[in-house]
Amino acid sequence: LSHSAGLTVHGFGGYAQGKDVPTLQQILDGEKPANSKPIRVDIVPGRVRYSGGGYTVMQQLLIDIQNKPFPEIMYETVLSPLGMKDSTYEQPLPESLRGDAATGHSNNGEPIRGEWHTYPEMAAAGLWTTPSDLCRFAIELMLSRDGKSNKVLSQNMTNQMLTPIQAHDSAGLGIALMGDKKDFSFSHGGSNAGFKCYLFAYPEKGKGAVVMTNGNRGSSLNLEIFRSLAAEYGWSDFRPKEKVLAEVDPAVFDRYVGKYQFEKGTLSDQMMIVVTVTKKGKSLLLRAPIPGMPMEIYPESETEFFATTMDIQITFVLDKEGKVTEMVPNVRGQIEKGKKIK
Repeated sequence: LSHSAGLTVHGFGGYAQGKDVPTLQQILDGEKPANSKPIRVDIVPGRVRYSGGGYTVMQQLLIDIQNKPFPEIMYETVLSPLGMKDSTYEQPLPESLRGDAATGHSNNGEPIRGEWHTYPEMAAAGLWTTPSDLCRFAIELMLSRDGKSNKVLSQNMTNQMLTPIQAHDSAGLGIALMGDKKDFSFSHGGSNAGFKCYLFAYPEKGKGAVVMTNGNRGSSLNLEIFRSLAAEYGWSDFRPKEKVLAEVDPAVFDRYVGKYQFEKGTLSDQMMIVVTVTKKGKSLLLRAPIPGMPMEIYPESETEFFATTMDIQITFVLDKEGKVTEMVPNVRGQIEKGKKIK
């Protein structure tokens, strides 16, 4: 639940309409027609590393224990008790519900083939829902935390869910945790083919919001909406950060152009990720096969850059001879390192 079991496979790409859909066992073993690698423990448990694969293991576990289809288990234990009447884990989406579903869109704004993908990895990626229903989920967590409701979890279990599993870590049981005291928050993003979504809430304040978009490039819009909410309601998070654009000779950017390799287990546990950096006028453009890319970054010094689409700082590390050796992204304290390989 806390993404610390050492299990592989960060997330899943889903299956376009008309494509063969694997069984759960085929997904677990990485066998065709599954388009993801086998789900295995490949590091010592205890270190947090996001794993949709871990939730797929738990999906199989619940099916084995209750001897029921996973959508039925979730309806009976979570969706129905919380009044989430516009939500389902059914995959593929039943014909009777297709008229209610939004069409996902690709990076260039074109509709996803077949309008959306099918996700047999239901626990990790298969929830069809609405902002209102996700708000019902968030409200129940806040009420249960305070001992005012126990429709799904006891107060004790909810508090375990909302407690970091390790000191100075942001991982709770299934959700991300940030801040403390009145600024303590829980959140989770959603990223399927053609869709970008985000849930955020302050349990101490009883405030929060859910924003859902039906486009691969919707994360930037999500952030702008949350910034507006923060400004309107005085939230401590999502406040715009003022940056001073440094006057840097574009010729300096030449040394940053190239490819940077991030090892398995950093930006992605499925494969090594290569980030390509090119020049774009007075900025740099980053490209990689991960969410949030391509990304334009701007200089605040000769070696430090920022983006306007997300809260990220990127530092380029130079050796004694002035040669670039690494790119170091920092996202809200989460630091990764990519070695320059070209």
